[in-house]
Amino acid sequence: MARPITFLTALPVVALLAIASPARAIQHGTPATAFPEAIVLTVNGFVPCSGVLLSPTVVLTAGHCSLGTTVAPTFDVVAPNAPDASGKPQTAHGTKDWSPYTNDVRKSSDVRLVFLDTPITLAKYPTIAPSEVAAGTKVVDVGRTLDGTITQTDYVSGEVSISGDATSLGLPFNYQALPDVSEDGDSGGPIELEDG
Repeated sequence: MARPITFLTALPVVALLAIASPARAIQHGTPATAFPEAIVLTVNGFVPCSGVLLSPTVVLTAGHCSLGTTVAPTFDVVAPNAPDASGKPQTAHGTKDWSPYTNDVRKSSDVRLVFLDTPITLAKYPTIAPSEVAAGTKVVDVGRTLDGTITQTDYVSGEVSISGDATSLGLPFNYQALPDVSEDGDSGGPIELEDG
């Protein structure tokens, strides 16, 4: 049975992709097998980010994940915890994307939508929270960095609590959480809460 999940938003219109905090890896995380919607995104052959499938052909990731490319980005997606009929992870490719990100996290939301050419099929897709999530809300962080090592799969943190928005850190579109489980270099992974 698929578990209901909600992907968080920092502000009602802006999706959250990272918890803002000093750089540290997901510590002692476990494989994110319960999160089939968590994906690993490769841009022009380089694995820069994690992300989340919002629908069969739409991935939400960090806006900066394709910054610095000198050619039009191509996106390859692996869903390591969403096997196909043969048991292999589902994969897809995309060449279209959209982002409001202007390379300044203080002035624009660091989000990117990637549109896949072929679908990745899940039993259920996450939803985006319709409004800001309250301080004290329990969530998990999903990402591809574990104990300081960047991997080709995703891991999930232990439970963390949202402690508020990250405006005081100069990141008005993000949350802060305790304990800190995020790391620079592991962008785009979902912050998720269970809907009960």
